[in-house]
Amino acid sequence: MSTPAQTGLRARPERAWRRDLDIRSKTRESAELCVRSQSRGAIYAIVCAAVLSVAFFARPGGTEVAVWAGALSIVSAHRWYIATEMSKRLADRHGLRRWALWTSIELFLLGCTWGALPWLPFDHADLGAWICVLMVPPAATWLAISSLSAVPMAIISMGVPLVCSLAALCMFGVGGVLGIVLGVAIPIYMCLNVMGFLAINGILVRERRLIHQLKLAAKQSGNQASALSAAFARLADAQSQLRIVNHQLETLATIDSLTGIANRRSFMEKLDAEYGLRSRYGAHFSLILMDLDHFKLVNDRFGHLVGDLVLKAATERVCGALRSTDILGRYGGEEFVALLPQTRLAEAKIVAERIRADLSAGAITAPACEVMVTASLGVAEWRGPGEDADAVLGRADRMLYVAKNGGRDRVVAEDPVIDGVSHG
Repeated sequence: MSTPAQTGLRARPERAWRRDLDIRSKTRESAELCVRSQSRGAIYAIVCAAVLSVAFFARPGGTEVAVWAGALSIVSAHRWYIATEMSKRLADRHGLRRWALWTSIELFLLGCTWGALPWLPFDHADLGAWICVLMVPPAATWLAISSLSAVPMAIISMGVPLVCSLAALCMFGVGGVLGIVLGVAIPIYMCLNVMGFLAINGILVRERRLIHQLKLAAKQSGNQASALSAAFARLADAQSQLRIVNHQLETLATIDSLTGIANRRSFMEKLDAEYGLRSRYGAHFSLILMDLDHFKLVNDRFGHLVGDLVLKAATERVCGALRSTDILGRYGGEEFVALLPQTRLAEAKIVAERIRADLSAGAITAPACEVMVTASLGVAEWRGPGEDADAVLGRADRMLYVAKNGGRDRVVAEDPVIDGVSHG
């Protein structure tokens, strides 16, 4: 007793064999070729029947030939009709299957009709009649099934009755060795034709499967490519958003939101970098620490909104007085600090004087008021290796304190030689 697994293994080839014989397993192109060719095949059969009817009309048995030709024409006309109608509905796969069944039945009847031709009365001494009887039916069969490889059952349906008829005629009608040879040769010829067309059917089946697999692979590849493209697009968008967020975070971490210049943390990093650079390669740098005079009174009198506008305007004036290589940062509140790379104390003092003059050059216009601004500035120069950046900043802060105590709106720079104080 076979197991279910063994039964399943035997059932699969049978289902595959039936599927191969089904026209719905073929490509649309092969089915379309098959349907359209049947219209032409039916017309060829009607023309052939008419020619034979005319050729044999005046000979013995002409009436029987005419009846045979009429029967052949009726079957072929119906074959032409259903093929023409089916060519308009090729997308209907179930309709194609019904059409294939009808075609098999009609070609069986057609095979029987062509097989009846040799049995009609004719002059056995007439060589032309023998040629028509033996050659015309196989030729007609070849024309009928030449483009019908998508419907293998129809090929077999027409071939079987015709082969049997011609073999019987040769063996019993002709007789002798020649009859036996023809009786064997004609079936072999017909079988080879049928096998050839069945082989073509197998090629079409494999073509159908290959095309289906290629389309499925292309669809899957297209879906995977689309998904991959969408993933890359999302990744690129996420990276772009990340760059924007990182830039915003960097801006928040390094830039003072009110004035747009470096905040204290960012300025101190740049000061440490400059200190490390000068400690290694030499040269000098200077610092200017400045404080807007009596700025608390501006906030108390006009409010913090006006105070913010004044800070922005003062920052713009200080930036205008500095050089392109100088770095300005907000040290805290109304205090600002400027780093002057490769600058000695005397040159730094000149820059500080320019800043002071620009700040006090005119009133800063704010809504409903004008505010005069002055600043006190302390200047210090780095003294070389052995002194860190914080020490330079501390000396600049002491110079700023001296400037405030000296009456404000002035620049005070430390004397680099005697460590004293130089007023400006």
